Amino acid sequence: MKKVRKIMVSQSAKDFISQLNLRNNKNIWLVGGASIVDEFLKSDLIDEFIITIIPILLGDGIPLFKGRSNETKLELIDVKTFDSGLVQLHYNTKS
Repeated sequence: MKKVRKIMVSQSAKDFISQLNLRNNKNIWLVGGASIVDEFLKSDLIDEFIITIIPILLGDGIPLFKGRSNETKLELIDVKTFDSGLVQLHYNTKS
């Protein structure tokens, strides 16, 4: 199993990414709600999305996306389904 390092960040997405040492094309796993996703999308820092749908309807929760003025086109790469009812969608961002 790969080791995951958790980091709390208070600076802008662009500044944070520029300070990371990303040799060997290492990936960043972004976990959070609409605010952090929106910040990375505005800075064009997301190459792909892996979105997992959990079969539970929530009354309230943390939104995944904010109201955005720019469309982001996605290309479907893969769909995985699990016996538990989970569905995982894997997309590349398109220019």
